[in-house]
Amino acid sequence: MTSPLQGNPIAPWHMWGSSQSVQIPASAASGILGSTQLLRVNYKRPETWSFFFAARLSGAVVTAIPDDVTVEVAIDVIAGVGRSIFDTSGRLLAGWPRFVSFFWDLPAPTNFSQIAPKWTTVGSRVLLNDTDATDTIRPEWIVAEQLQASARVIVISPGGTSPAFQADITGFVAPRTHVRPDWFAEQNMFRGNETGGT
Repeated sequence: MTSPLQGNPIAPWHMWGSSQSVQIPASAASGILGSTQLLRVNYKRPETWSFFFAARLSGAVVTAIPDDVTVEVAIDVIAGVGRSIFDTSGRLLAGWPRFVSFFWDLPAPTNFSQIAPKWTTVGSRVLLNDTDATDTIRPEWIVAEQLQASARVIVISPGGTSPAFQADITGFVAPRTHVRPDWFAEQNMFRGNETGGT
């Protein structure tokens, strides 16, 4: 009998999350100054996914920045089932909803060691009805067969230059019900080596 590990020794979830760093140089221009892919899932069947997204800013103590510098870490997903996909990034316009957004207003002086990290297990609030400002929802799960998440670092600096800093961005996903066909294999062997964990 062929081992379930043969031909695919990597655990299925090795791309289901990562932590990425984005370096942002000092710049006089506002806009998207960095992006990165956080995860990629190709699960071969539809599933309901829980998620965890987080970000923190780090860098040197900066004194010469305007008071109105805002940093946004915007996380979007591309979810697909069968032949259909949906990309939440849409248009990258100010105020356009992201799947998850973290915002920081940088004071002057900025001591990055004192800026709190941010994290969430729910998405950003989405307005469902333009005629009713109370008709909103915050997604807690993603339904998908294929799933990708990417992050963009957006700096809004209308008053002048922005400081150089690093954005450390994390994203994880996992199925809410993790029943897999190999659990029922004759030898009870797991492709992802779940047995033997501590």
